[in-house]
Amino acid sequence: RDFSTFARSHSPQEVTCLLNAYFSAIVPVIERHDGVINQYMGDGMMVLFNAPRALENHALRAVEAAVAMVHEVHTMKVKWKELGISEFRIGIGINTGHTVVGVVGSPTRLDYTAIGDAVNAAARIEAENKALASEILISESTWKLLPHQQRQPLGCAETPQRVEVKGVGAINVFEVVART
Repeated sequence: RDFSTFARSHSPQEVTCLLNAYFSAIVPVIERHDGVINQYMGDGMMVLFNAPRALENHALRAVEAAVAMVHEVHTMKVKWKELGISEFRIGIGINTGHTVVGVVGSPTRLDYTAIGDAVNAAARIEAENKALASEILISESTWKLLPHQQRQPLGCAETPQRVEVKGVGAINVFEVVART
């Protein structure tokens, strides 16, 4: 949250140092939950679950990874202050749906990625965290795939919030509160 403000008031070297510290802490968390970093996008990243290999309980693994990521960020408060940011918060959007996963690009520059409405919706859901002052939002399609007995321990809301998502329309999202 508010990373642009931080970037405007700090040198490119300081911004890079913060990003490298963040990614160094978070990537192992994602990988422990069998997530695959698809790409870094400035201060964000796109993570895939269930590709390139199929995973049982991929929705559960994604939400568990999100909760663990938020915990990790919260436990590193001293490190973030050392790097010049007093209130370091992240936003995570999780959506489950059909995509095409594979290599796209030109013969001289190819990237492995996921393409489809489900990917776009996940990015838009993540953006809703700012308006809702939340850290983790999941789509209804993800929520429905979570084992019922796991929802409450994960911190999942039982009641959805209806949000208007740019390019997608009105959808139901569920906040997940990572209890610390």
